[in-house]
Amino acid sequence: MSNPHSAAQWRMPVLLALIAAAFLIFSGVAIVLYEEGIYRAQQVKAFTEQAAILAANETAAVIFDEACRRTPAACCRRPADPQER
Repeated sequence: MSNPHSAAQWRMPVLLALIAAAFLIFSGVAIVLYEEGIYRAQQVKAFTEQAAILAANETAAVIFDEACRRTPAACCRRPADPQER
């Protein structure tokens, strides 16, 4: 004869194991989504900083180009080469 309580004895541990597995999967997905958000924010910040640096460099070039258009003689001069002496 089988014990009628044996099936009920196994149900609780199996149910707890399934709940624990579901919790771990849910936690893993939540961590991945959180880390993805942090990564994207860092990338946006890095690209924004690079764009600001590029804009500053381009602004200087545009200002220099405008100065050359106003006084072309100043821009045509070549810097002194120390090896030409």
